[in-house]
Amino acid sequence: MRWTSQLPDPSHFWIGLAPRSWPGDEGLWVDLGRGGLGASSTAATEVPDEWRSQPPDEVVYLPPVRQALESQRSHLVRSLMELGVPVVVQRPAEAGPVVDPESVVFDPLETLLAGKMEYLAELPAGAKVVWPLIAGLTDDRTQWEEGLAALAGAGVEHVQPLALDLEPADKRRLVERAGEAAFHALYHGEQPSENLFSCLAAARGFGPFLPRPLPSSGVRRENQRLGEQLAVAGELWLRVGRSESGGQDLYRSARLVDRDNHDLPALCREGNLGVFPWLDPLSSGVITDFVTTGTATLVQDLKEEYLASLA
Repeated sequence: MRWTSQLPDPSHFWIGLAPRSWPGDEGLWVDLGRGGLGASSTAATEVPDEWRSQPPDEVVYLPPVRQALESQRSHLVRSLMELGVPVVVQRPAEAGPVVDPESVVFDPLETLLAGKMEYLAELPAGAKVVWPLIAGLTDDRTQWEEGLAALAGAGVEHVQPLALDLEPADKRRLVERAGEAAFHALYHGEQPSENLFSCLAAARGFGPFLPRPLPSSGVRRENQRLGEQLAVAGELWLRVGRSESGGQDLYRSARLVDRDNHDLPALCREGNLGVFPWLDPLSSGVITDFVTTGTATLVQDLKEEYLASLA
């Protein structure tokens, strides 16, 4: 199996490594890394030999598989977790109980298309959920309110919207699934608003982004925790319409922090962040705030601004 590297960001569930091809579930599912519909192939699921000696510290994405291959994927998940690799394991919302819910993101696309909202109420407490946003199919505010109420009632911990970037082939598959009545909205409708969904979700206690899965140990784990704060700040900074340069500075610092092998939290506590010329003042402030207080004030302020923008 071959893997594609991508820059991790909160909008795409922190995924750093995604399979180039995958024996996916036969139904419709969301490609969390690409932000479109998932596609299936006959690829095998196995850990690359080189990962056994040098495990990746980026999040590895494992999409849903056909039922006959579920045990094979479960073996892959266990192998990666034993190596300390952070993973995102995707399952349909109607798939039932899971062995390791911490690594699972539930995908309710088929559930929403079928109108079977009862499956949302049956998800396990503490679950993480992606809500795919598709014009004409999953963009109804009444549906959002009903679904969010069901998820909150089930004790779901995180819900993140994802407005799908659909290729023509994706739209054709959806028309085949939903019928010709969906054609106009899919091809000519307005892209649903992640901002509006997140504002409604916030009223139920849900934040706009899922937390970042981290490596099991090591310096990179703590640095990536800092990178998470910087990337969330950068994403929210851009979403609320602040300067493009400021948002890109935050994202640039996030990526450099992720790759750095120094113990950045320790250097911060010692007052030595100034030795890194690539660390801009805005990003340095986020790191210092988070290391010293456990909370990045800029992230909280931007989150409040983003979630209040349509209130």
